[in-house]
Amino acid sequence: MNRKIVTFVILLCFVAVAGAYRARAGIGSCAVSVSPSNLATNIAGSLNFSVTNNDGALEAKWIKVSAPSQNYEIQSGSGSGWPGSVGSPTEVTFHGTLSAGSNVGLGINVQTSTSSTAPAVWSVQISDQTDGSGAVSCTGDTNVSIGEQGMDSVSPVISDVSVFDITSSGAIIRWTTNEVATSVVDYGKTTGYGDKKEVLDLVESHEVTIQGLTADTTYHYRIKSADSAGNTAQTSDNTFATAKITVTPTPTPATPTSSSEPTTQTTTVEVVTITSTPIPTVKPTPKPKPIVVPTPTPTPTVPQDILSPRVAISTDLSKPFEVAPVISGRAVDESGIGVIDYSLDGGGNWLPVNSRKGTTMVDFSFSPIAVSDDSYKIIVRARDLRGNSGTAQTKLVIDRLAPMIGPAYVSFGPQSLLPVNNDWFETSEGVDLKVVVSAVGGPEIVDLIAENKNDQQIFSLVKNTETGLWSGTLSFAKIGDYVVKVRAKDGAGRVLERDLLNFRVLEQAKLLASNGEPLIKANVSIFIRDASSNRFILWDAEPFGLENPIVVSEKGKFPLVLPDGEYYLLVKAGNFYRGQTPIFKIRGIGALPAILKASSNNFFSSVFSKVWPTAISLQFNLPERKASDQSALVGKEVPFVGLSSENGVVFSSDLKGKPMILTFVADWVPDTVEQMANLSNISQDKIATAGVFIQTTLTEAVLYKSRGNYQLKTYVDPNGESVVPFDIHALPTTYFIDRNGIVMGVKAGVMTREEIRKEITQLGL
Repeated sequence: MNRKIVTFVILLCFVAVAGAYRARAGIGSCAVSVSPSNLATNIAGSLNFSVTNNDGALEAKWIKVSAPSQNYEIQSGSGSGWPGSVGSPTEVTFHGTLSAGSNVGLGINVQTSTSSTAPAVWSVQISDQTDGSGAVSCTGDTNVSIGEQGMDSVSPVISDVSVFDITSSGAIIRWTTNEVATSVVDYGKTTGYGDKKEVLDLVESHEVTIQGLTADTTYHYRIKSADSAGNTAQTSDNTFATAKITVTPTPTPATPTSSSEPTTQTTTVEVVTITSTPIPTVKPTPKPKPIVVPTPTPTPTVPQDILSPRVAISTDLSKPFEVAPVISGRAVDESGIGVIDYSLDGGGNWLPVNSRKGTTMVDFSFSPIAVSDDSYKIIVRARDLRGNSGTAQTKLVIDRLAPMIGPAYVSFGPQSLLPVNNDWFETSEGVDLKVVVSAVGGPEIVDLIAENKNDQQIFSLVKNTETGLWSGTLSFAKIGDYVVKVRAKDGAGRVLERDLLNFRVLEQAKLLASNGEPLIKANVSIFIRDASSNRFILWDAEPFGLENPIVVSEKGKFPLVLPDGEYYLLVKAGNFYRGQTPIFKIRGIGALPAILKASSNNFFSSVFSKVWPTAISLQFNLPERKASDQSALVGKEVPFVGLSSENGVVFSSDLKGKPMILTFVADWVPDTVEQMANLSNISQDKIATAGVFIQTTLTEAVLYKSRGNYQLKTYVDPNGESVVPFDIHALPTTYFIDRNGIVMGVKAGVMTREEIRKEITQLGL
């Protein structure tokens, strides 16, 4: 009996030990690669390790990289979400979270020895424990050698990235490198790209043409260039938007009217049907002598004229012009020239050229009309008397002003996005925003460059040929504070670069399980209170470029940027679990860095949550904002600028003697209508009201005022010279100025009549 008890106890211990062993089984396997595989001697170089967690379930929380010898002295190490700590000259340890099946890039800065070494293996280990216990060594080629002095181990430097000739179906991407390298562009409708265009020629000036794109669509792209030694450089994610499809009617050849021009003859052929009938019997008659008829000579067929006229432009247009020159040339066709016309917009619209008709060689000349600063694609078209047409084309640059960009209009879906304190905008990582800017000075290229100390992204804008406005998509890949610069270049090579917008990019919302780990394989539905029925309905997220429900990422993240309204969120995970947040309100458009934490999701709570959703806590981690929302101009004299009016030029320094509300607007901004109407209802007995239209002609501004019957003064800043001194970041922006010309307050966005009157009272105007 005792022996059986002892045996049973031993078995229990064995099972417990085996169970404990199974519970502590570490990560099964991992893989690693390194680049470059060679470093020069006696340099401060860098190695990039890509580590993959091949385990099916466990997360890696600890990674150690070890050098093969003292020939590599590790200086520092870092990775995205994986800070490095150098423990010795040959070891660096990283801590973070690497989910199963995922990979992470780790950068290590090393000082190489003064002598060459053969390839040696670097060691990489990972563990699911923060102390590194149970670590497993990764497999892969990690051989690195130290070469001769001066061997190339430095990646090319990519610069001057721009997108040219954006059409509805294609674009040209250009950039430069500081050494000859290959040209690779990854592109697609998401940051996953999916398509690639590769040119393996080694060049410093790179140009890649992308075709087969969808019209009116935002495309993401990144650039890669590798030098002859295999060192590779890569940009972060950038975007551009393709143009809309414009349908242009095909011109109908002019009907010849001159008597000298040939007319078209119509030949009618009569078809006779012969029906056989019985032939009566008659007496034979004498056979007549045959009559010889001469064979007619066939008329030669005149070959059809299908040759196009030859057109040549003789005027040299290689340099910019301040005023439109006379453009001359010659058209030749053996059948005679009929009509000559020209286009300023690449064939969209045509204007006639006065010239002779009917002769085989015609000299023409014309002066393009109503041209402002811009680059024009000139096409001259000649049609002969048979309707064949031939063309010649060239480029005309009119340059009087350097490029000037007005303030930007930023929108999230159909709604305006305004700065939270007159200068800083807020958004969430991975959310697409639309940006529109006006421009004068005829820029050919307009790019937005988002920069902070750790990141740079370039967003190329496309021009609407009908409105002259430039628009595109702004989408930030990483969190942080960004300065968004605008860079514009015209056909004469003149470049403008200035700060345009300030953005604070917040982290996406997080969905966590009860144990604090990300709740993956879940989706979040957003419900909004409907004003008409006072019931909650599923929020229509499609106009805002989002999905609803939203599938959370592998890290438990999802974008949560919502317009004005009252909401709650419903979470579903697996086949059973449902959870619901409390109801919350949003005033204005808000990027919400929220944390949603589910309650216990054991079997029983999951089953019951199918009927009664469990409570999910909701915490908003909004960043600290400035205590004051006033501009730096408050308390200072109004900046000195010249404004055009129906009575001539007025200087801002002349707007004194009476308190004034000065609103800067643009006729293409949707909010201008409401802002002008609200200002129009403010009594001007004690305070003057005025609207300043930026980069708009005086005629357009007066017409806009007349159509809306707005009762306020109207000024125009045709070139946008007031944007920088007035520090305008959004439209509309309103300035409250006292009788001495001192700025008392600044407000961005539309202000209601009540808000305007309240501001007047508080400022004592």
